[in-house]
Amino acid sequence: PEHHVFRNDDERVAWAKDWSQSYLRINRNSLTGEVSHALFNQFDDTDILPFGGNLEGLRVDPTAKVPFSFAPAWPTSSVEGSYLRPTAEDIPALVLYQPFGDTSRVAYFPADVDRRYAREYLPDLGNLLANTVRWLLDGEVPLRIEGPGLVDAHLYRQDNRLVLHLLNLTSAGTWRAPVEELVPLGPYKISVRLPESFSLARVLSITGENDGQAIEAKAGDN
Repeated sequence: PEHHVFRNDDERVAWAKDWSQSYLRINRNSLTGEVSHALFNQFDDTDILPFGGNLEGLRVDPTAKVPFSFAPAWPTSSVEGSYLRPTAEDIPALVLYQPFGDTSRVAYFPADVDRRYAREYLPDLGNLLANTVRWLLDGEVPLRIEGPGLVDAHLYRQDNRLVLHLLNLTSAGTWRAPVEELVPLGPYKISVRLPESFSLARVLSITGENDGQAIEAKAGDN
């Protein structure tokens, strides 16, 4: 529509500047127990997360939980005027809902956290997305990778075998081409939840120094 804030480039630029200093407020009292531990993991030392966008009000079911809400932008100068303002309306940034109790889990992001993470690469937003996905899966995570660096992971199924492809994204030119340097990674601890019809026979590395050789693996509870 003609009156929409994104109608022309000048208004879009002005809108982005106005809201570049907005945040997400952590509502610690909204969650308890395991849910609180899962959603607020790695956020013990802060009450806000960077956001950089705008949100409108949202009507939420009374049984839903709002662990993160919108904190509007405030002036960045002078120093005396730069502080988080109280808001008259609690605008949800993340809504958790379990309509059928423990048998169902729904997470809705009114805030476009994924876009902000893709543009700014802010670790807090990446952790928020990961925490939310882990809560949704309720421990049924098919793949875990523990180790240093940034890797892209893809798990494929081919007939009677699983194939895990790891791509090294850690470099001085990460997210920008060309890559200036390849930074060696590892070692990694990798956990894969096998399908019910699978049993662990052997694990092979098909690249690097161990190409075609068996690597250490063991079956576990998960």
